[in-house]
Amino acid sequence: MHVDAAFGGFAALSPEHAHLVDGLDLADSVCLDLHKWLNVPYDAAVQFTRRRDLQVAVFQNSAAYLGVPTDEPDLFHLTPENSRRLRALAAWFSLTAYGAEGHREIVERDIAAARRLGALLETIPGVRLLAPVRLNVVCFAVPGGVAAVVEAVRDSGEAFLTPTVYNGQPALRAAISNWRTGDEDVDRIFAALRKVLG
Repeated sequence: MHVDAAFGGFAALSPEHAHLVDGLDLADSVCLDLHKWLNVPYDAAVQFTRRRDLQVAVFQNSAAYLGVPTDEPDLFHLTPENSRRLRALAAWFSLTAYGAEGHREIVERDIAAARRLGALLETIPGVRLLAPVRLNVVCFAVPGGVAAVVEAVRDSGEAFLTPTVYNGQPALRAAISNWRTGDEDVDRIFAALRKVLG
């Protein structure tokens, strides 16, 4: 079984939220998007797998100059790309600079901000949460058309929300994952939505 823990896997850093990823260690493979909560540039990710042999079988490159797969980890035979920049360096710097405690604090602060935003949104008539705010994503329905709200909030320059569909319901999605996000940012998002929704 594969688990896409792009956002959710970082809950393990927080004692208060670690229960949300109970059993993650039982997966055959797990991926994490480091650019989402590790404070590194876009497209940095890691994957853990119990069956490297299966991954090599899928991604093995047969060009003679690349050599044949061996028992040693070899990125030429583990991913579809043969050339890549050193994404691990940014991750190493972030881990070294913040450590587990610093990243725990970022995760917990972002979750608190998302929960606060969810509570504020419920005070706007016609707005309703479509799911409980468990981590850093707030999914909510708005009266009227979602596209018009997305455009108006974006054009205000105060926030960027993405449209989504949850159980067939058009909705908006706010994902909070920046280390600088604080109460003032939540207030700006809330004020922008309240203004747009009248």
